[in-house]
Amino acid sequence: SAAGTITKANLNINEVSVSNKVYDGTRTASLNGGAVKALNQDDVILINENATGLFESKDAGESRVVLASGYTIKGIDSNNYNLVQPIGLFADISPKPLLPLRVPPFISTNALDRLLRSVHKVAPLLKLMPAQV
Repeated sequence: SAAGTITKANLNINEVSVSNKVYDGTRTASLNGGAVKALNQDDVILINENATGLFESKDAGESRVVLASGYTIKGIDSNNYNLVQPIGLFADISPKPLLPLRVPPFISTNALDRLLRSVHKVAPLLKLMPAQV
């Protein structure tokens, strides 16, 4: 009789979604859900306690790619499977809203206008100055 090898079956993680977020300067993504369907009613349970998601870019934009990792499986039959981390995940990073400029009541509109004009005149000169170490 010939000896054969049995290869592990790939087990895909399905039903994972990613929460949209407002720009916060990080690549962190919040993953939700997740399910696996083993063959022949095998005893396999998905563990998502250490699952993490990372946006490929921290920048605001629509349909940003999210990379998932850290999912594991347990159960009597889990050694018969190669767990495939979720792919094809996308979410939006919305631009962070700018806070309106609030002028203290003791500054008059004319004084604020003069200040802004002064800053506008000086700003180009600041680009010419060497950086301070």
